[in-house]
Amino acid sequence: MAKAELTTVVEPKCQRLADELSFELVDVSLDKEPTGKYLRIYIDKPEGITLDDCEKYHRAIQPQLESYDYDFLEVSSPGVDRPLKKD
Repeated sequence: MAKAELTTVVEPKCQRLADELSFELVDVSLDKEPTGKYLRIYIDKPEGITLDDCEKYHRAIQPQLESYDYDFLEVSSPGVDRPLKKD
């Protein structure tokens, strides 16, 4: 998956689902590691993201991303020490 495809196709799909579930889409990245390509999606909400929230989002987004080239899909909270990328 090219960087352009990540920003023009994958991120908008992720944003739509986040909006539907009342989550904030914090970041989407594709990281190449020795074990494969990791598509990482970070979500948040004012009261904090739970494991159930991550699972719900993962189950909903995975079918929408099946045609893209990645090996592993991770959905998680950005964490307390996350880098700030948006206002």
